[in-house]
Amino acid sequence: MSEFPGSIAYFARAESRLFHLSVIKELKAKFGCRIHLYCNGVEQVAFYRKRPESEFLDSIEDAGFLLQAATEQPGDPAETLKTAARLEEKIGRPYSRLTSANRHLGRGFSPAGFYHPRSFTSKNATPLSIANGYNKVLSFFFDSFEAKQIDLAINPYKEAAVVCNAVGIPYRAMAGSRYKNLHYWAWNEHYENPMFAERYAELKRLGTTPELDLQRPYDAHMANRTDFFKQRSLTSAIKKSGYRAAQFAYWKIRGYEKGRKGYLPQDVVSLPFRSYREFKRLSQLSKTTLADLKDQPFVFFPLHIEPEAALQIISPEYLYQQAAITSLARELPAGVVLAVKEAFNMIGRRPPRFYEQLLEHKNVVILRTDQMGLDCSRQSLGIGTISGTAGLEATVSGRPVLSFGRHNMYNFLDSVTVITDETQIYPALKSICARDYDSEAIRTEGRRFLDALAAESFDMGRFDYRDMNSYDQENVDSCVEKLVESVRSKLPAPPPY
Repeated sequence: MSEFPGSIAYFARAESRLFHLSVIKELKAKFGCRIHLYCNGVEQVAFYRKRPESEFLDSIEDAGFLLQAATEQPGDPAETLKTAARLEEKIGRPYSRLTSANRHLGRGFSPAGFYHPRSFTSKNATPLSIANGYNKVLSFFFDSFEAKQIDLAINPYKEAAVVCNAVGIPYRAMAGSRYKNLHYWAWNEHYENPMFAERYAELKRLGTTPELDLQRPYDAHMANRTDFFKQRSLTSAIKKSGYRAAQFAYWKIRGYEKGRKGYLPQDVVSLPFRSYREFKRLSQLSKTTLADLKDQPFVFFPLHIEPEAALQIISPEYLYQQAAITSLARELPAGVVLAVKEAFNMIGRRPPRFYEQLLEHKNVVILRTDQMGLDCSRQSLGIGTISGTAGLEATVSGRPVLSFGRHNMYNFLDSVTVITDETQIYPALKSICARDYDSEAIRTEGRRFLDALAAESFDMGRFDYRDMNSYDQENVDSCVEKLVESVRSKLPAPPPY
């Protein structure tokens, strides 16, 4: 019908499944392409087969068997390792890079998230069973994509993404733009999009005056923040724990996979109490407010949730928050402090005495959790981050950025120093702490980037992940329009890691 891929591998997303079914329906109507849905488990398969939209799907199958396969010991260890070596060569990376992005198989790659709930898989998997699991999953995707002649993958899992890279199948995934309720189509698993830099360069060439500004963090963050501070009481912890215990009992009775293969019940049920206790302890350790730092120059470093896509997937080359804090503290000039702020949803998951260890650095302070990150960026001399939204907030606020992550959407800006070597940190910090920068020029640069970001994004309107039906047809239309523009773009795709 039109210039658009004819066979699409579409990966189901639980949190926005109804919206994506509407997108699938629109793609089918516009282009008549074949759409093959890959699900994360047999229960998800059953859900989609019962939906009326299943008529728009050419196939529905389970692709979510990695965690089960990764606990099964192979019959022939030597053959398993031989197959693993062949497939690692084919995808151009070791399996350990895949496990580092998996919150079940890669717990060791989240050292600052030690109390993130364990799972049956993380408890029972071995190096050999993990190799066996990846052998099965990667072979499945290679064979399935070839049989279905897939020429575009939408929202693929990490395992499917590396297969796409290996055989040259374009990748697109819906991602939050970190501004209002805008979203965009990422070109790889690191959430990069070369269209941002192209649009930014065009706006700069035209000399347009930036129109947009950041008055508050993006919508999803504000919703989560409100929920968190509403639920800080012991009563809320008891209710959450009871609800999760009831969930596990229900899943067990109904025989659901997540009741026997997901997170360990004891870890999930106890987490609300740990979070309640750790919040009280952190409140005693971190009493510093922005008002307290009024006359104290500081560099801001917001902590990341981990394990989380924003860290392990966006920044696979650099995963180490404690190392970043130590490096920044080591290179700070005298009289300047590093102000660290916890991510509220991470409280209760840190290793024992994590905060006390940070405070052993005499030039590190921990900000109170209720301090708004955007205000921290505005008051700081500059910010250090791995892959956080704070980088965007800093540039729009006229502050330079030290970026330890190599795939951040704002990394191409002149005010951002991408750290690829520790020796870069001191010169960058020295310049920042001497205020050797033009704040107004950075602010203009950041706001122009915001304009470019908005131009290449689509608005999800009233959509909220807590309400599956909270979207309108115009949101679907603009989503599809931006997807088509993205797929038809002649820009080269960002290189994979």
